[in-house]
Amino acid sequence: MKVDMSLPKLLPDQKALIDAWWRETKPYFKKNDADEMLRRVVRFMENQPKLFVHLGLEHEFLFELGAELWRRQQWSRHAERTLLQSFGLNRSGATPHIRISKLLDS
Repeated sequence: MKVDMSLPKLLPDQKALIDAWWRETKPYFKKNDADEMLRRVVRFMENQPKLFVHLGLEHEFLFELGAELWRRQQWSRHAERTLLQSFGLNRSGATPHIRISKLLDS
């Protein structure tokens, strides 16, 4: 069975939000400002969770962000904060028993 990976069409106002996010975020991406890139990703996930997948971050953005965090040796700190915050694990009460940073540091 083949999984349909296509995304639903965006309405014009939704496309405008995606375009605005990229326009505002692109300078930080070009400067490898990992802190601001993370803040912008998390903020968009929180404010527009249904549109998040339309950002297309899997193409290059997330690879560059991960590489910059690795160079800074801050991968586990930011990964834990971002993953827990982004997926609402702390707010929903589904706090994991193992800290993500422990898994990444080992």
